[in-house]
Amino acid sequence: MKKIFIAAIALPFITWLCYVSLFAAAAASIVNQIPDPARGAYQAWLNDVPQETYTDHEGTSGEPYSGGSIPKDGYTGPVSFACILPPQYGYLTDTYGTYRGGNYVHSGIDFGCYGREDLPVYTPYGGKVVFAGWSRVGYGNLVVIENNGVQVYLAHNSELWVAPGDIVTAGTPIGRCGSTGNSTGPHVHFEVRLWNEREERWKPVDPNAIWLPGQSADCSWYHLKEELP
Repeated sequence: MKKIFIAAIALPFITWLCYVSLFAAAAASIVNQIPDPARGAYQAWLNDVPQETYTDHEGTSGEPYSGGSIPKDGYTGPVSFACILPPQYGYLTDTYGTYRGGNYVHSGIDFGCYGREDLPVYTPYGGKVVFAGWSRVGYGNLVVIENNGVQVYLAHNSELWVAPGDIVTAGTPIGRCGSTGNSTGPHVHFEVRLWNEREERWKPVDPNAIWLPGQSADCSWYHLKEELP
């Protein structure tokens, strides 16, 4: 009777252990078959890395989403600006201010990459890389560049080519276009945040409504377009 009781307790545990072992082996096998640029996103999914959440929003209802803020570095250096399409080839897929649910609106501009994840992404603004890695909210593989009270976000990359502390100039390639994080297809989320001294926080702004430091003429972000060769 005692043996039967022990077996009844042990059997579910052994079954669970076998299941976990098989799942881990299958996951490892899949990771090895995934191209390098996509492995980070897959492993983040396996590890249950948090994705987009509007509970992390720092503003009030109706404001552009401002969650996942990167702390102010305070870097002030030579400025450079280029009115360029962030992906090497791309087209407008979403504008600043689009309603996104939860009473928040889109905090940047999206440029599609023709379904490709091999296209370089260039920064239109020069400064210090203050963040390069996996975002704790929905930006996926994110690069944030700061200079003179401005932060520029370049999100959803499949691969990153810069690291925190790097100093970059406008036009520098920072990674490859991707669909990591909260994304339905390869694109670049381009976002500009200004430091609000009174509120002591970063606030997203419409890139079409301001001139960045170093910018000397209007840049119509909604009309930038370059077809694939």
